[in-house]
Amino acid sequence: MSHEPPAWRALIDAAVADGADAAALRALLHDVRAHPELIGHARIFACMAAILQQAQRGDFGALPALPPERLRQWLAAARWAADWTRAHAADLRQHPLLAPLLRGAAGARGHPLMRHGIRAASLVSALWNEHEHEHERPGSAAAQSLARLQGHLLLGSLALLRDRHSSAAALDALPSATLANAALVVRECSLARAEPLLAALPVAQDTATFLQTLAQARREALLALAAAHSAAPASEQQRHRWALYLRYLIAWAQRCAGRVRPRARRRRGGGRGPRQPVHGWVGLIGPALRRQAPELLPPQDEDEEALWWYDDLPRDERELADVIGQEQALGASPLETAEPLYELLDARACGARLFAGRWGQPTRQSAAQRFGWDWRVLTPWELQCLGRAVRAALDAGQQRGAAGGARAQAGALVLVALLLGRSLEQARTLRWRWVHAPSAEDALVAVLRQALIDAPTLLCWGPPGHEAAPPEPLGCVLPALQPRYRVPLPEAVQAWGEPVAAAVFLPGATHWWALVLRASGAPERARPHSHAKLVFSAHPSTLDAQAQALLQAIGEPRITPQRIAQTMPAILLHVTGDASCVWLTLAQTQHAGEPRLHYTQHTLAHIAQAWTQGCARLAPWLAALGPPQPANAPHPSAVLPPTPAAAKAESEAAPAWPSWRAGARFVLQEAWLQALVRDTQRRLATKVRSWAQLREYHETWVFYTVLLQLLCTGMRAQRDLLGPWQAWRQMSDAAGSQLCALSDKAPAWHDRTRVVWLPAALTAHFAQHRRHLQGLQQRLAEYGVLWPLDEANGLAVFDGDAQQPALSSVGAYWMGQQLARRLHTVSAAATAPSASSAALAPGADDLVPPNFARARLRSRLLGAGMRAEVIDAYLGHARQGEWPWGPLSTFDWRGALADLCVAIEHDLQSLGIVPLVSALAAPTRSPA
Repeated sequence: MSHEPPAWRALIDAAVADGADAAALRALLHDVRAHPELIGHARIFACMAAILQQAQRGDFGALPALPPERLRQWLAAARWAADWTRAHAADLRQHPLLAPLLRGAAGARGHPLMRHGIRAASLVSALWNEHEHEHERPGSAAAQSLARLQGHLLLGSLALLRDRHSSAAALDALPSATLANAALVVRECSLARAEPLLAALPVAQDTATFLQTLAQARREALLALAAAHSAAPASEQQRHRWALYLRYLIAWAQRCAGRVRPRARRRRGGGRGPRQPVHGWVGLIGPALRRQAPELLPPQDEDEEALWWYDDLPRDERELADVIGQEQALGASPLETAEPLYELLDARACGARLFAGRWGQPTRQSAAQRFGWDWRVLTPWELQCLGRAVRAALDAGQQRGAAGGARAQAGALVLVALLLGRSLEQARTLRWRWVHAPSAEDALVAVLRQALIDAPTLLCWGPPGHEAAPPEPLGCVLPALQPRYRVPLPEAVQAWGEPVAAAVFLPGATHWWALVLRASGAPERARPHSHAKLVFSAHPSTLDAQAQALLQAIGEPRITPQRIAQTMPAILLHVTGDASCVWLTLAQTQHAGEPRLHYTQHTLAHIAQAWTQGCARLAPWLAALGPPQPANAPHPSAVLPPTPAAAKAESEAAPAWPSWRAGARFVLQEAWLQALVRDTQRRLATKVRSWAQLREYHETWVFYTVLLQLLCTGMRAQRDLLGPWQAWRQMSDAAGSQLCALSDKAPAWHDRTRVVWLPAALTAHFAQHRRHLQGLQQRLAEYGVLWPLDEANGLAVFDGDAQQPALSSVGAYWMGQQLARRLHTVSAAATAPSASSAALAPGADDLVPPNFARARLRSRLLGAGMRAEVIDAYLGHARQGEWPWGPLSTFDWRGALADLCVAIEHDLQSLGIVPLVSALAAPTRSPA
């Protein structure tokens, strides 16, 4: 038929080609008033097929106006359309006419028919939505009620519209406005907020009875029933909305039941202003949304300076893993540049709160950044009560003569949860290992080298020949926490980094650990062994019940397992002031994805010192348990296992445990970094006499400039490495040390801007870099290459052949490849002090994470005694709600930067960083 829309014609032709009933499909499209472009109808056909199948079984009762033969034809057409679109989804996305069929099937910001004729296609628009809780609670009562309501709407409307699509009788029997209002109510009922309204409707009845009941119902009665189903008292605005929706639905039922004759309705002036569209529940489906950086529009567009944005939605989990892997290959955290894209809010419901929150933001930002009392942890008085209760439980178990009694083990379990900052369920996994060796150091070495520590383990030592003597606890060993990486670090690159420990040793607190072992009865259950065994032998349910009874007997409602688990982390945070040190000390795996862990390495000596100070802070409050360690107990001195790469040489002596590190997987060793700086400076002191030497010299110069930027500022090595250079240019080539603003996290939005310090060595090198660019332009002219000087893009290297060379901006990947290539050259020449550990040749795709400079700077400043909050503010790692560099912040950044700049200056001097004079800036002869 020539009057049919092109999309209908294409779908009908596909049915003919597939051997389906084209006449039934055409009748279905006309009867349901399908959209001319079939927007979003893939889901609509599936919902329609489910409803018609139930109607054919009789689930909706007898329908005299809908003969079984007509139902069968509609069902066959709807089922074919749903199956055909599902089978040809990949091809339909490229079809010029049928691509809108799949719109909204993989995620949408709103109803696909909104502002595309949703009132004209109102019947099918109500079939597109599903209940808001369908995916959370499949088959819930609300979801089933919504499906019944959609079925009543479809079947009741079809009974009235059948065979009337070509005449005015259809509009006379069921005006489009009445049907559109009823469809709006169905879309509203798909939201969780309308569940009371949905519960008030008699949707469980068959369609004929439902229409008669609703046509005769009084709106006030249904409104009272909806209010009764509401969990909270309904507001006046909510009751008004429900009354309006009930009026719409009753008017539709009365039309379908034939109880009201059509009459013209005159619209008078006035009204309540513009109405908000009701989309219904729209589920946003997809693994992630990432914000892409702004780019300039092509020159052919009208506005060349306009910025544009787009959303990159990974197609599947594999593509998402690739995106995350690319970030981690640079040594960066995937969450470092993650931004909230948007949040859908109802301005009418939360406008006042948004206004108050906007004015409250400066107040929160101006709050003093200090570690005060936290309501989530136990107070000193509550800790004293807990200590007395644990001591009473331990003594009660010993008095009964049952060292492994359930009550005593429950007391020991609570003590372990307190010391290790773990829940009761996690504390039950504590293991212990009893090793006989000539010394405590040998015992620790034997345990750590034999097997991988995969759970908290108590190490006990006893001299050979004294098996009957009770074991002596040395401390606790925890598996080292490391950020979650999707991309492995190449072995050739790993050898250049600082040694990373596989486990963390927490010495001390031997008296408290002895109480745990004595209460659990573990030494009486086993002899010296090489494999770790569980400390607690009681059944988990019994232990949990006894522990809960112990806490309830104290009589303090605030003493809960959750606050017990959060107390030691809070104490360590008070002691160290660094959250990353807390995460590494207690091996808190829930923080493995934190960005700060990608840029931090703590020595095991620092971790052990933090643990010892935390136990000392806790000791006065647990005086009932005695001191954490006897006064005459020696401090355990031992070594930790090497990394797998270094463990191959069994003959080599392992370094002492304070020299090993935990945290980020790669920070370049100081010896290799110093050798790299010396080698680069040596190369830049040579003469340039050929085109090949010119390209190599310029590449080395740019590499040295970027390396200085990274080492001085700790900037994030992202796509753009021009931040400090452009900031210096904007300061009119200032000499000496300078402060500048750097926005290396969100270049388009400057709310993440931080203050960085440009040392005098860096600004002097920038001045030489400008002379280098001018000399490079002259030398290129001597070789017949015309290159316009562009200082804004001053960090660029040659790309292309010698006849037509082009300059391309350097990025993070270029810097990572340069580091790998130059470190291999340095190690091959044996210029580094530790030539015996020279790395293997890196592969073509191997790169050194350029963000190592950021991790190195934070680790070096922590080692220099700088406060963690100062370092985090300088590197841009403020906590949620803080803005250290804001105008209302109480952060004393002038005083903090004074000490921090001195530490950075000393660090640069230790590396031998000095400004260089480019060989290209000096006058040279023209080539022959």
